[in-house]
This record gives sequence, C-alpha cells and structure tokens, in this order.
Amino acid sequence: MASRSWLKQEALEVIYELSDLYDLQINRIRLGAGRSATVVTASCCSKEPPNCCPKCGAVRSLRGHGRKITIFRDVPHATGTGVGIQVDRARFRCVNCGMTSLAPVAHMDQKFRMTERMVERICMEAVQRPFSAIASDYAIDEKTVRRIAKDRIPCIIGRVRPVDS
Repeated sequence: MASRSWLKQEALEVIYELSDLYDLQINRIRLGAGRSATVVTASCCSKEPPNCCPKCGAVRSLRGHGRKITIFRDVPHATGTGVGIQVDRARFRCVNCGMTSLAPVAHMDQKFRMTERMVERICMEAVQRPFSAIASDYAIDEKTVRRIAKDRIPCIIGRVRPVDS
C-alpha cells in the first residue's frame, strides 16, 4: 500500500510540473523501474492544422498524412530522474511541393527536441559551469550542451581562451 501511495504522489508531482505545457493533453504517466526515468505520453491539442506549407508557402495546401510520435526531454524531476514526453503529433503533406511536416507543439524546441524551459535552464547554467558537468546532470551529451550554448548564447565566443602571442 505504501508503494502505491508513493506512485500516486510522484504522478501528481509530474502532472503539476507539466501544468504549464497547456496545449498537451496528458494521456498516461509511466514511472520507470527503480526511479530511473519518467515517461509522459501526451497528445498535441492544436485546434487547427498549420495554415501554410513551411517550404513553399502555399496557403491551405496541407492535407493529413498520418501521425508521428516525437520524444522531447524535459527538466529532471525533483528526485533527479529524467523526464521524457512522448507527443503524438499530426503529420501533413503539401499537395503543391510534396513536403511533409509535423504539427507544431508550443513550448517545445524542435531543433534540440527539448522543452523550452530545459533549453533555457541549460543556457543559464552554461555561462557558469563546465559543459561536461551540465551534460552529466541532465544525462545528455556534452556536444548537445555546446550546440545549445552556441545557438542561444551570443556572447559564448568570449569563453574561448585567448591565444598567447
């Protein structure tokens, strides 16, 4: 009984942490064995498809083309376990150019497949701590931290050590 109440409490905490991701409809929360990771299964609740094709710009040329599950990382839970959000997204195909695209998800960074708040937290820490320490804290590759810093922090060039002449 005690373990069930712990699971319910942990699930409620995860839901509270995800409450600001208001355009996601949470379908299921799966807590990892031994508190290894938390996986949240959600579906995108965008009311209408994108208005125009992202490649050719043709208006009202997108048609439904199935669904795709994309996994986004979120900030670790208070206990330190990682959080992954599986988002079921609609796919669209342009009838003019044939390009396929996915329904956009608010608060998610498409480039790094992370929530915006995780990218922002990594940026804040990148100016103060070594990239390798940040990478080990978030269980991501150090190269990902470097890419985020290079992309989001314009003054990161100042971190490079000057060459002695």
